[in-house]
Amino acid sequence: MSRPTTIPLILAALLSFSAAAEVEQDALLSLQGKWEGHWRGQNLDSGDVSQTSVRVSIDLTEDGQWLEERITTPQAQFSQRVETVSPYRIIQQFEHAEYEQDRLLTGFHYVSDEVWILRFEFSANRQQRPVKVQQIWRRLPGAMSREEQVDYLDDKGENWLTRQTLVLEQLPAETP
Repeated sequence: MSRPTTIPLILAALLSFSAAAEVEQDALLSLQGKWEGHWRGQNLDSGDVSQTSVRVSIDLTEDGQWLEERITTPQAQFSQRVETVSPYRIIQQFEHAEYEQDRLLTGFHYVSDEVWILRFEFSANRQQRPVKVQQIWRRLPGAMSREEQVDYLDDKGENWLTRQTLVLEQLPAETP
């Protein structure tokens, strides 16, 4: 009886990884278009919850490496770029500042380009305390949501607090 060699196993693993990365990228690319809905967030200092309407336009950059998101609320406009391949950097651009954050993809459940869940995690500071941040992106036909939760690392145990939620419906594509 012969044993399988290591080389075919490594090749199979690399092909599997490559195929998975392509599916993740296809999932992110399915977000292109115009969206409308609401954002809801909690001020972690005061506990106050606010909600506002939001419009989002998502387009692929010319180089194909980033999704450019333009976000408009009645109070403000800002943009962010989401890298379409690992490490999934997100660059947020506000009027007076720009933030860049690598996000680790820790979960991906894929049914189709229009039905999937991505879970990202990263470390940050909130209220001068270290936190682990978890973002859950959900895609359904004609809809998407993003939820951000934080867990204060200096607390005992794991206690996820929902910080903000974005719920959007896709607008019909404009005809030329």
